[in-house]
Amino acid sequence: MVREREDPFRRTLLVFLVMAVAAAVGGYWLRAQESGAPATENVPAAADAPPTAEEEFRDAPVRRFFFHDLALMSLLGAAKNTLLLTAESMPLAVVLGILLAIMRASRHRLLAWPAAGYIEVVRGTPLLVQVWLVHVSLAQLGQELHTKALTLQPFTTGIICLAGNYAAYEAEIIRAGLEAVDKGQREAALSIGMSERQAFYSIVLPQAFRIVVPPLINDLIAMLKDSCLVSVIGVPELLERARSIGKERGSSALLMVAAAVLYLIMSLACYALGKYLEKRLKVQGAHEVHVDQVHGH
Repeated sequence: MVREREDPFRRTLLVFLVMAVAAAVGGYWLRAQESGAPATENVPAAADAPPTAEEEFRDAPVRRFFFHDLALMSLLGAAKNTLLLTAESMPLAVVLGILLAIMRASRHRLLAWPAAGYIEVVRGTPLLVQVWLVHVSLAQLGQELHTKALTLQPFTTGIICLAGNYAAYEAEIIRAGLEAVDKGQREAALSIGMSERQAFYSIVLPQAFRIVVPPLINDLIAMLKDSCLVSVIGVPELLERARSIGKERGSSALLMVAAAVLYLIMSLACYALGKYLEKRLKVQGAHEVHVDQVHGH
């Protein structure tokens, strides 16, 4: 008999999907709020007016360094876009990577060959080129078809490109994880009456997921940093905001260091998430079928 145990793989995958949906809804809402915010007019203050509390706060040396010289609030706003890009793209990349890994491992050539071709082409071309091609080609295709459905917002295009690019890498990682699971697990599951589908989704895939969590977290951190490439199509992410402010104020080095610190903080948060997932999956484990369980010993 298979020991009944709560399946951490399904719950973790569900968490990824919920994160993607929540990030998508939150991202669209935040962008709608920003685009619909009324513009404020700059009204010159009277020469003899006393300084306001906000001006006194801004003029304090330490506060001025953080909030003016480093443009901290502006960088944090751009870091929010970076986090949204990553939070929406990575779960999609994992799900698509699972599908590509299953297709490539299939015995049917009509499934295996397209998956292999997609993986090799995407991994063999630069992400920056892919972003440009998708952004420009979809808009041109929409013009040819006389439809606006293919004219996507830069943020949406960035999500599609990041998810599609990293899905190729996740597919290879997941395929390696599937091959690392002992074949006896599948054979034991089949011997107790499970179908091929049940053995794969209930026995093999959860154990493979435990194996591939560390490299998936590494790719999550890499995606967090690679998200700066979508700035070429107009996405106001962290590095682009730091570069533009630094160029405007003549303090590019200072703003680049500030952006690097924020990237480091976000990367450490992703690392902490990975350690938490590893610990949870290690404690809870996954379904395993042993020979002695099959024979009822």
